[in-house]
Amino acid sequence: MTLGYPTLPLPYISTVWDLEHRKQPYFPEVSVSGWTWSEREKYYAEVLPRASFVITGTQAGRDEIVHFYNVSPANVRVIPLPASAQPLMPSTLDGRTLRDKLRLNGDFLLYPAQFWPHKNHINLLLALDILRKRHGLRLNLVFTGSDKGNREYVSAHVREWGLSDQIFDLGFVSRDELSALYANALALVFPSFFGPDNLPPLEAFSLNCPVVASRIPGAEE
Repeated sequence: MTLGYPTLPLPYISTVWDLEHRKQPYFPEVSVSGWTWSEREKYYAEVLPRASFVITGTQAGRDEIVHFYNVSPANVRVIPLPASAQPLMPSTLDGRTLRDKLRLNGDFLLYPAQFWPHKNHINLLLALDILRKRHGLRLNLVFTGSDKGNREYVSAHVREWGLSDQIFDLGFVSRDELSALYANALALVFPSFFGPDNLPPLEAFSLNCPVVASRIPGAEE
């Protein structure tokens, strides 16, 4: 990947989604693959201190920008991502049609996430295993999202732990299908190690889907 960004001699505004390469550099997706650690660091170190304003979504994100790049707190503005009272993605599919179309068996939990290591799919499998063995509770879990290098690792553990009848890996689904999955799920489960901003919980809120999420900095905001 070739990193390119302009060096501007006039005022500009920059936005920051996350700085996880600083907090958790051992994940390959922020260190050695795609946008590497060095490329990320060069970009943020040169762009953020010179920006007229830096925009981020949470107070936790603001604190990280100030801490890691010595940006003046007055130059970092928090604009929260919206938790809409209206469905962000209204669906044309009802629950029965959804289950028939995607061959879902019974009630389910939902985790829409690309298969990156930091998305922490494995802990969800461990949770299902514990619920089944210790409490006699069998819950279905739906995965959506494309493979970013970790799908086979997750699939191998599904087979090893005997969870194949509880896991529905749908791959990349349409917007209409994803909206219907939110609307019909028992809950969104979101164990990602990364933050502070994440979109799926906000999408779930707009469709009245309960959320169980990692307690990472920024999540409770």
